[in-house]
Formats: sequence, C-alpha cells, structure tokens
Amino acid sequence: MKKMLSLLLAAALVLSLGACGKEANPYEKYEELFEYLEREDYDSAMAYIRELAGESETVPQAAPATEAETEPETTETQPSETEPQPVTVEITMDNWQEYFELREYVEIKKNGFGEFEKVSVYYALVNKDGMSPECNLSDVTMEFSYTKKYVSMSVDLENGTITYGADRGKDPYWDYTGVTTMQGAGNFIGEYYMNRYGQFVASSWTYEPSDDQFSVLDTFEIFRIAGTFVYYPQS
Repeated sequence: MKKMLSLLLAAALVLSLGACGKEANPYEKYEELFEYLEREDYDSAMAYIRELAGESETVPQAAPATEAETEPETTETQPSETEPQPVTVEITMDNWQEYFELREYVEIKKNGFGEFEKVSVYYALVNKDGMSPECNLSDVTMEFSYTKKYVSMSVDLENGTITYGADRGKDPYWDYTGVTTMQGAGNFIGEYYMNRYGQFVASSWTYEPSDDQFSVLDTFEIFRIAGTFVYYPQS
C-alpha cells in the first residue's frame, strides 16, 4: 500500500511538471504510466517515472564568455627606474683619456711540475674600470704610434710577478705607426681582457726566467681618435 501511495505521489509530481508545458495534450505521453499502474506493475511504473523525471530536468546552460574572459589581459612592462641605462659617448681627442687607458698585462706560465715555462707581456688600450661596455654598439677608430726598448727582466715565480731592471737601449725593430678600429672584448689576453672594449697594441715574451734584453713598450701616442663608445656605468 505504501509503495502504491509513493507511486501515486511521484506520478502526481511528474504530471504537474508536464502540465506546465505548452503542448496541446501534455498528458498524452503518460498513458504508458497509467497502464503500468492499472496492471499494478509498480517496478515498470517506477522506472518510467524516473525516465520521465529525467526528461523534465533542465540543465543550466553556461553563460557565453565575455570579452574579458576570452581575451587574455595584457600588461605593458615599463622599464624600472632602477635599471641601468646605457651611456653613449662620442670619443674625441679631448675626452678619450676619460674613458680609455693603456694597460700592461702580465701572464706567467708554468709546466706540469710547477716550473717556469714562459712569460708574456701585453699592452692594450681598454676602457677604464667602472664601465661595462656594449662592445657590439661601440665603434672607435684611432691612429697611434709606439716604440719599444730593451730592459733587463726577472720573474718571481712564487708571487707571479716580474721586475724590470736596467734600461738597455731602444729596440730598433719596433717603431710602429698605424690606423686601427678598436675591437670588442677578446680572449687573446686571457682573463685580463674579458669584459673590456679596446685595442691590442703590442706584446713581448721570453722563455727565460731572467732576460737581459727583454723588449717593453717605451712610448705610446694617439694622433687621431673618433667614434662612439657605449657603456653601462657600474656602481
């Protein structure tokens, strides 16, 4: 009896939902349910009620995406005021010494036993400390000359230094004048020339731990210089 009452209540609910439609005869599709109830086939009736209830359920449709949802938001990134900005300088005869200097680099090599093998000395015109150069944007050309002289030289292998001694006179093989464009950071002077912009000038070397005729730079002069130097100031 309880099952019969439950079915009738369920049928009444389904019928009330169906009556809300706009069909000409909204109860026509429930005739099969009435037949199950008349035959007291309550299992089939319950299954049919579930089927009808499933048909009467409405599934909410997703709202169409708004323009803000479909298009990703783009934010322009403004450069930070704290980011270093490149400095561009026109190099002239009046200001080149503010940005460049002639440097001597010493490289002492040892063999596998820690014994002296070779000493090399390089000279290059490079940017001063406190500047991080933009080598690809810099372009400086200069006309310069240099001469060399002989001196005595000894190597302190333990401390990795060399000492120049008595002047032995001019080196007659080196009296150079030429025009060249400064190259970017190179590696031919090893660690000494990294992160610099400049121009290799001259070099000397010996395979003796002491040399009475070691050739070193004597004079260096720039006649003309022009171009653009770009760098980032370093704090």
